Amino acid sequence: MLKHIIFPGWAVPGECYKTLSPDFIADYGFFKAPDKNDINYIDSSLGLLLDDEFPRSILPQEDIILTAHSLGSLPALRATLICPNIQALVIISGFAKFTASPDYPNGKPEPGINMMQGMMGLSPSMVLSRFYKEMTRPSDYRVPTPYKTNNAELKQGLEYLKTLDLRAILSEINIPVTIIHGTEDAIVDLKLAEFLNKNIKSSTLHIIEGAGHALPFTHTKECLEILHNAKNI
Repeated sequence: MLKHIIFPGWAVPGECYKTLSPDFIADYGFFKAPDKNDINYIDSSLGLLLDDEFPRSILPQEDIILTAHSLGSLPALRATLICPNIQALVIISGFAKFTASPDYPNGKPEPGINMMQGMMGLSPSMVLSRFYKEMTRPSDYRVPTPYKTNNAELKQGLEYLKTLDLRAILSEINIPVTIIHGTEDAIVDLKLAEFLNKNIKSSTLHIIEGAGHALPFTHTKECLEILHNAKNI
């Protein structure tokens, strides 16, 4: 039985991903003192997960299926090249590069991220409120509001979104990769998912009509069905 690990998106509390029945959820430290309850967290900074010398000991030593949502796709893509026990990868609303560039016009404009970073120093609650509204539309899903944020880590997460470009490693990925994306995603353009699908040779793209960026929470049933098939590698 594969261990199911989830790498969350930016500023999304780990508890939201309980809908996907994971064995472990990575905790980047975006929120202080997360409520552990019945969630098994992997405590690691995002920086460590993105390091070139990604320590294999962070993840369970059993065979793994790794699910990554949004920002989580960056450390997940890198991990597949470092951890041989990762047998399959599921990318939900993800990308290999978030920001736009002349050769990648469908990414997000960098000035928007700069503005979010600046506002994090003034009103983190306003930044998160606006982000959650954009992430969840067109659904009425409400993201649980964490009681205390680690603003430095959240700003660093935005910096990774702004600067990281993992397009060059996509051709090196040899495990099965399942990509799930919504047609109404207001955060990550569908063309970024199509780019992943085009450049990862063992990938399959599932497009969910009418869905936004918060697929694990707004379209849980569809994600679970696709995830179940991905586990049967």
